[in-house]
Amino acid sequence: MTKLEIIKEAGLVGEGDRKIATEGQLLYNIWHMTYIVCSSYSEFYEATEKKIMLDTELATECLKHLTHDLSEDCCFIYNLYQTARNHFKCGNEEVCRKSFQYINPNYENLYPINSIPEAIELLEVIDGKIMLPVKWYSPEIYAKIGKLIKTFDFERIKQGKRVGFAARGEFQAKETIAMLLQLKGISLSDNFDYYPTPEKLVNRVQTLANIHENDIILEPSAGNGNLLQGLPNQGIVCIELSTVLAEILKAKGYLTRNMKFEDFKTPPEFHKIIMNPPFGNRLDAKHIYKAFTEHLKVRGILVAIHSTGIINAEDRHSRLYQKLYRENGRHRETYDNQEFKDSGKGTNINVAISVFEKTKETESEQKQGELF
Repeated sequence: MTKLEIIKEAGLVGEGDRKIATEGQLLYNIWHMTYIVCSSYSEFYEATEKKIMLDTELATECLKHLTHDLSEDCCFIYNLYQTARNHFKCGNEEVCRKSFQYINPNYENLYPINSIPEAIELLEVIDGKIMLPVKWYSPEIYAKIGKLIKTFDFERIKQGKRVGFAARGEFQAKETIAMLLQLKGISLSDNFDYYPTPEKLVNRVQTLANIHENDIILEPSAGNGNLLQGLPNQGIVCIELSTVLAEILKAKGYLTRNMKFEDFKTPPEFHKIIMNPPFGNRLDAKHIYKAFTEHLKVRGILVAIHSTGIINAEDRHSRLYQKLYRENGRHRETYDNQEFKDSGKGTNINVAISVFEKTKETESEQKQGELF
């Protein structure tokens, strides 16, 4: 039996000329009746009128004002929703969302969309700034879009009656929108634990690393290259998991490997390693240990930004970091004033900078040397 035949046979709604015989008629009637009920509430207008909303937000707002109507068996709108629930095998929210295809935005001033990427497509570039549409985003979309754009180092501005974002760093407006679409509305911070190194820490790391002109340098989680700013491009190798960020690094002229640092294989050939690794799942401890033991030359220096948690934690990877610091650490300083609160999507984690110097070959290097 086809869907059309199911609806015809059900015959739960209407009589004579009013009988509903197609999915389209059913959903049209559901939206028509939903809007009649909801538009009688001023709160509904205040929450929805002239706003671009996620369809889930609008469905929630509609059902909030349909509570009475959907609880009465004798009510026409109750029968509409009941028929749709049985036919589509879903709940009231999904039924409501399906009916949105029959919204007339010119008449009803409602603008539901399906996803954050769809909201990103509505952004405009004006005078080099990212501008939100003339119609207002709902609070939920506005918060999500704003947080995403700020991860690329933009600040909120007002231009006339419109809200927008102006670049503070190197990311440009068109480039940023393209990257937001490529990331499908999920921030680099969430995708790749991306928190660009603030300038204050960049300067401190470079000073502690004591970089010389001919040094070969490794940056194992290079991001967009903040930690490398001001250094000559030659002699630098970048590892970056994000394809988006790896392309930016390549465009800057850095030799870049688009891969996990865990998969990076090379002899200990680097004079200096400077790093701001991801902190989640103790990756900072893991990456510091790998960078020092596998990639740093004898008499080389490694300077790493990391969470303060690994300094005293009892897990295996933190203990390896602690042992490495006891044997090879030269300096450590901690920061407790939220250095990364405006970096990426923002985080309040406290950080430290540790400096290591390799004075002799590690056991793995000695064994490797014995093979040749």
